[in-house]
Amino acid sequence: MLRAHTTICFDLLIIMGLFVAIGLCTNLASPDQAQAEAPMEKQLPKRPPVAPPSKPEPPRKASPRNKEKKATGNQAPAQQSAPGKRQSASKPKQQPPRKTEPIPKPHATSKFQRAFVASLTNAPFPYSGKDADPHFFDFIDPKTGERYRTTRTLERLSEKDHYRDSSVLFYVPKRFNPNRPFVYVVFLHGNRSDVQQCLKDYRLDEQIESSGKNAILLLPQLAKNASDSSPGKFSRKNVFRAFMQEAALVLSQTLGKKFRRPLEQAPIILAAFSGGYKPLACSLDRGGADSRIKAVLLLDALYEDLYIFGKWVLSHAGGGVFVNIFTEGSACEERTGILAQFLREHRVPFKEEWPKGSFAKRQICLIGSSSEHLQIPVEGPPREPLAALLQKLKI
Repeated sequence: MLRAHTTICFDLLIIMGLFVAIGLCTNLASPDQAQAEAPMEKQLPKRPPVAPPSKPEPPRKASPRNKEKKATGNQAPAQQSAPGKRQSASKPKQQPPRKTEPIPKPHATSKFQRAFVASLTNAPFPYSGKDADPHFFDFIDPKTGERYRTTRTLERLSEKDHYRDSSVLFYVPKRFNPNRPFVYVVFLHGNRSDVQQCLKDYRLDEQIESSGKNAILLLPQLAKNASDSSPGKFSRKNVFRAFMQEAALVLSQTLGKKFRRPLEQAPIILAAFSGGYKPLACSLDRGGADSRIKAVLLLDALYEDLYIFGKWVLSHAGGGVFVNIFTEGSACEERTGILAQFLREHRVPFKEEWPKGSFAKRQICLIGSSSEHLQIPVEGPPREPLAALLQKLKI
């Protein structure tokens, strides 16, 4: 009997020991340690199951995130009923919804509070068609058929990478009012650049804003990221005029058809930095929009076509603003000296400094700068020359 009793007690002790060991092992496996086995960023967050309420709950105070969802019209997914239970045919009584203020519809010009890009048929590139120079692309890859152009520096550039972009960057300032008189600024960027980079580097959108003027900025894509000043289709007669008409159509589709006529007739300021001089000169010489061009701004861009610029100044004897800012000691300074002599011979007065007051009806300024070439569009002088020009013009 004693041996049997001892055996039973021993078995009970073993069983109790097993329960204690199982309990200890369970406590060691904490939730944090279990999650630490896999990287946290690879795990989807798990939401605890929420049982649907048997009765509708009163509306809770919405968190900021929920408020944002209400404002944007997004709704949380409907909760599913508990398994095994049928939904009641009669809808439970809901709490009356809270009154919310109606969301005002944005003004049509709100889309233009930032830059946007559109593809235009009459943009400088791609350069093709029956009127295109057959020698513009002077090499064809025999294997791929890809066309290439050889630049003045003997650099061979592919058509695919540099001459097919028909993008035009539009920027309309926040305070733009199409019911008031306004002006276009067509800015032609330099070599080895594109419209996005040009806008960023020279803060053209900020200059438009800081001027306080009712002005629309247009940045057509020239030869993209290439050392090439080719004007593309702007070299053809009346293409620049067609380009401006097409830009007016794009803008009228958002601003409203009633503004189509003023958008097609608004005056134009032509501005160019560095290699953008060639498309600007072609636009002046044969673009077909001469009567609308009220001002020309050259930012270290007087390299060639002096006759075209001189002829434009002479033909606008009754009005027109011409501003040329050049780097001292550069090729542009030498060309500016030639232009200055041309103006003296024709008895056309000009200034060699920035005027203090507003621009007169006719104003010619040839201004030297000690700034580096790439800083001219920002440093001038004056600083932010595009904004300064707009401020002095009477629109």
